[in-house]
Amino acid sequence: MESSRRATIAAHTARREAYLRSRDDEKERRKRDALRRIAPGFEPQGSVLVPTKSTNGSSGTQTADMESPSGHKLVKSVMEDLVDQLAALDSGSKT
Repeated sequence: MESSRRATIAAHTARREAYLRSRDDEKERRKRDALRRIAPGFEPQGSVLVPTKSTNGSSGTQTADMESPSGHKLVKSVMEDLVDQLAALDSGSKT
């Protein structure tokens, strides 16, 4: 009878620890996802992001006009350009 109780207690303890561990993992995943939304390409354990010089050489609020498949003009902002560059850096570091 006593060994049955110990086995039950051990099983409950293991389930509780697994649940708490999965909950902590989920919290960490949500934190990382929120951080990636704010600062794409940033990894706390990774190296420092180093700015690179723009290929066009000018700084300012420029926009690039692009044609969409439907014929409408799309305006690419500096922020979208930055996001694209950070995504390229991120994909380059994973290979």
